Amino acid sequence: MSRPPGALELAAHDYDHDPGKPACAWDDAEARDRLVSALVTDALAVLGEIQDGDLDAIQTEAVGLLGLVAGQDVEPGEVEGRWRIAGKVAADRVISTVDPDARHLHKSRSSYRDGYKAHLALEPETGLVTAAALSSATAADGPTGVGLLAAEGPGLQVLGDTA
Repeated sequence: MSRPPGALELAAHDYDHDPGKPACAWDDAEARDRLVSALVTDALAVLGEIQDGDLDAIQTEAVGLLGLVAGQDVEPGEVEGRWRIAGKVAADRVISTVDPDARHLHKSRSSYRDGYKAHLALEPETGLVTAAALSSATAADGPTGVGLLAAEGPGLQVLGDTA
């Protein structure tokens, strides 16, 4: 059966009728590998189909995000054409397709947050915020803190924590 122009058969998930996360027994290695492989195969099919397409800026960004998310945490499986979750997590991993700039922040192995870091400079006697910045959850605190204090005058006393 031939498909209409522009149509692409994707088999990993019913993307039209169940747009959420696919059901999977994540503790079953075979089921997980089957789903991951099928999802990556679908993503590669989409990327291959639109490779030479005439895309606008928003579409180009979405295609780039699909390629990044589909490939960042996988590696080839034991059988050619199969994929599995990689043993090592990608550096600066994109964790959300809705907010691609959000990142994981780990304070310890058991304490983590998703999103961003807020940096504040406060006037200690009144508690008034004198400067603020938002950075990636993976950004170093030092350079952001120095930037917050750049407009302050000489003789400044700086207090900070090591967390």
